[in-house]
Amino acid sequence: IMKEEIPVGRMLSYAAVVGLTLPLQGLSLCICILARPAQVSYIGFRCASDPVAILPSDPSLSKITCPSDTTGYTFGSPVAAASSVTLDGQDYHSFSCPYTGTGAIGTVFDGSSNDALVLSGLINPAPTTSHTTGTADRHKVIVQHLDSGSNVIDSTATNIGVIEAVKVTATVAPLITFRIIGIGANQTACGVQTSVATTPVTVPFNELLIGNFTSAAQSLSVSTNALNGYAVTAIENDQLGLNGDACTGDPTSATNTSCIQDSRGDDAAMSHTASDDWSSTDTKGFGYSLDDANTSGTTPAFEYDGTADSCGGGIDCYRQFADSEDSQDPVSIMSNTDPSDNHNLNVCYKATIPTIQAAGFYENYVTYTATATF
Repeated sequence: IMKEEIPVGRMLSYAAVVGLTLPLQGLSLCICILARPAQVSYIGFRCASDPVAILPSDPSLSKITCPSDTTGYTFGSPVAAASSVTLDGQDYHSFSCPYTGTGAIGTVFDGSSNDALVLSGLINPAPTTSHTTGTADRHKVIVQHLDSGSNVIDSTATNIGVIEAVKVTATVAPLITFRIIGIGANQTACGVQTSVATTPVTVPFNELLIGNFTSAAQSLSVSTNALNGYAVTAIENDQLGLNGDACTGDPTSATNTSCIQDSRGDDAAMSHTASDDWSSTDTKGFGYSLDDANTSGTTPAFEYDGTADSCGGGIDCYRQFADSEDSQDPVSIMSNTDPSDNHNLNVCYKATIPTIQAAGFYENYVTYTATATF
């Protein structure tokens, strides 16, 4: 905001260029205040055309907004004209606010006491040919007070210093955090109590029972700043084999007593891509379910109490893990399409065995992979 009193018969203070922003390349600007006491008079802005014109090809896009009427001043329609005034051989654009009235000594157009004069819609010029980065180019500002014959009664000059904006930059690294968290025994997960405690790297079923399910659970947690989110996949290296030996097929033959097969489900409809109810202990094997217990924002592939595929909406909707030994591909179990903060999902494991299951130690490995899409 510029404010200056003009020492003529009727003094006029003004505010100029209120609301005008000066972007990177700067602005060449001059201001004129033109007054005709007791007749049609003008208050206006004139802008130097050097180093290049600052009006757009359509001058109507640039304009001056005149103040509201106040004591002694009744403003008319504003006028913008390209290169319409020449001073000392230099062309200036003119922005004028005509008014009628007697004026008033000490009237202030500063945006507070009265409305300011607002210049808008200018196109900034390039830096001067001698411009030094970090040093402002100076552009002349002229304020004139004219009589009814357009003769200059008074003139005030100043400068506007225009300099580059300061560019602030920062880099944020692509990030994804993935955790597996153990869940203790006697905790509720997937609608049932866990039988055993897990760690981030082990699911120790311990001694499996013939007529009962043994249940365990882990929690998966994902955070990422990837704009397109993430997906978590799961795959087992094989079914649970005696001493880790191979179990051919998926599920392996029910007569293979050296393998704890992947469960077929109560309706024999379960696979690594299809869910099925599994509430009967007469259906033997190993399987998993999912529980978005905290409604954290993730999208699970299915849930224990859902109606996906052959599931009836109880608390026993399960699937097999994809089996690498049987050349199956990893399957997505949780995902999201946006950045995420601590999305978590419970993975619930369940197993039961037939009476003919061979005694010994059984194991397999389940691999979870979290992938962000940046």
